[in-house]
Amino acid sequence: MSEARILGASPAQRLLVQGVIAATTFLVHHARDSADPAAIRRLMAERQRMLRQLSAVECDAAARDCLGALQAAVMESDRTLEALCTKV
Repeated sequence: MSEARILGASPAQRLLVQGVIAATTFLVHHARDSADPAAIRRLMAERQRMLRQLSAVECDAAARDCLGALQAAVMESDRTLEALCTKV
């Protein structure tokens, strides 16, 4: 499902979805390159902030399901990244 379908036609909402995806990619590269755990945690917190903004948006059931899937993926990513940060 496309970003537009997830959150309707709002450009701001699409940018937030893109921001979450971009932050995830950036986090993966930082973790791969053994970046500072504090920097990784700051990026994780920013990604969570964007998700909270998205969660506050009114949307239909299908879009809410897509957002739920995105949130679940971010939660799993956060668990993995936190485990990697504690190993550093």
